[in-house]
Amino acid sequence: MEKLDGLSIWARSYKLTHEQTNQSIALRVLNSNQPAEERERELFLIQWMSELGIAPHVIEIDPSHGLISTVFIQSPEPKPWHMTKMTPDKVMQFATSLKLLHSQPLDIKNERLQELDDKVFKLAALHPQFQIFKTAIEKMQELDTIQHGHVPSKFCHNDVGHGGNTLWDGKKAWMIDWELAGNFNPYFDVASPMVLLFFNEENKDLFFRTYLGHTPSQREKDLLFVNQQYAYLRYGATSLGICHEPSKTFTLSPSEINQIGAWNDILTGKVLLKREEMQTDFGRCKTGVLLIHQALNNMKGEEFQAAISRLASNDKDY
Repeated sequence: MEKLDGLSIWARSYKLTHEQTNQSIALRVLNSNQPAEERERELFLIQWMSELGIAPHVIEIDPSHGLISTVFIQSPEPKPWHMTKMTPDKVMQFATSLKLLHSQPLDIKNERLQELDDKVFKLAALHPQFQIFKTAIEKMQELDTIQHGHVPSKFCHNDVGHGGNTLWDGKKAWMIDWELAGNFNPYFDVASPMVLLFFNEENKDLFFRTYLGHTPSQREKDLLFVNQQYAYLRYGATSLGICHEPSKTFTLSPSEINQIGAWNDILTGKVLLKREEMQTDFGRCKTGVLLIHQALNNMKGEEFQAAISRLASNDKDY
């Protein structure tokens, strides 16, 4: 039995391989202290998404013990997720699965989203990066207000920006870890993998056009750009908030931040941030600071200000 990587606070995942056939399955074990209604929701969603072909095929579900076994998705590439190249085929497969997901007639309120935010915000006052954290939360609230009325809520995954939550088997994209799934702003699902995974400008354009099924309008472009900053802020704040000892984590000075560079420098390989480092408090703090600063820098630019002005105008012809 091999424990699989993950930062879930609600479940553990393992890979089980049969010694004779060498075939593998994935086993997800939900925490025993999980409320019954939350466990029922996650089991229901995994079964639903499996039948749609969005989540890996379910082999067996044991509700009484919170056990879920599925087909193990084996990537044809030996590289870890953060080293996998985002090819056009992968981008289109990902966008197609996401579009199918957002078309589902589900209306599910997931209190775990608020639970995670509450945990993150509660830790903010203890964190040496408190001012950066506070600014991120304030900006997120501003973006929520500006988008109000522009984006109808749809059923979403809400964590596809996490590199380990989308898998490829060479033919299609599969999504796992549905604990945060529920009705939310679909542009967050679309924007977060664009900025957190290896999407160059061509792939971003291909992903968005494939998802929409048409050439994006100016309004759709503006909503995407705004939500890209929202994704930077939300994942940045979460990276800071889930540190085990927030009062002792690594603090970056402005000069150190400038020396390290922006998050895009990590994605392009100019700055190396190893996955094992990201799993530590040091790495999470560094990642969080970089993500938030990337958003704040972008939000000072003319492109962002123009998008916000157009969205705030409520122009009927826009």
